Amino acid sequence: MTVEDLGERPQRDEAILAHVELYRLTIAPAVERLYFPEENFPGQGRQRAADALAVLVRLGKLVARKFPQARGSSIGETYYVLPPNKSSKKSSDAQGVNFDLQTLWLCALSETRSYRLSLSETRELFPTPPHHHVRHVIADMGDGPFVSRIYPSSVDVSATVANLKKFINEARSKHRLGDWIDSGDYGFCVLADHPQKVEGVAAAVTSKRQGAGALADLARIEVALAPTASNVSQAVSEL
Repeated sequence: MTVEDLGERPQRDEAILAHVELYRLTIAPAVERLYFPEENFPGQGRQRAADALAVLVRLGKLVARKFPQARGSSIGETYYVLPPNKSSKKSSDAQGVNFDLQTLWLCALSETRSYRLSLSETRELFPTPPHHHVRHVIADMGDGPFVSRIYPSSVDVSATVANLKKFINEARSKHRLGDWIDSGDYGFCVLADHPQKVEGVAAAVTSKRQGAGALADLARIEVALAPTASNVSQAVSEL
């Protein structure tokens, strides 16, 4: 540990805890990418991230848990959450944990970085704020900031498409975001945990519907690959 580490550690610890509060959980590769990037910690980032998380666990500020083991795997990937008495949010069920992980992966570990909007930020941003369970992220797409509503794909592609159509109608009529959609500043992002599912959803939203155009003609729609507990270990190994 260096003198610089001693001076920066308290601020970094607070930043990591705020990050976990926002995303509801984190994993070491995300902490490495955000707080110990390769350009600043060449060859040391992963270990530095693991050490920082271990210290926060030892201090009782974080709790280490394991994702369920995937079939054929000997151990589940470790993730970190705030202690129950430190978090205002209830613990997520398995489906919620998967969505939390996918949200984190999209924002911190995808090729294009995004930032999850907090509830207070969405209330300030939107003319008619959506329900607090609805999640949004913001990203710089090169032509300016782009806000998207994210949600995990359903098992059935047709159900995913039906949900998208419903969300687009709600955004226009209920949340008064028609101008945002038409200008390309607001859209939707479906999170899929396998490449085959990404391809299936992407094909479905760009295909012409009976008596109508493609769903992608109505709004900007992206389909992003983001693992769930069942394949996160493999995804981490491929980073």
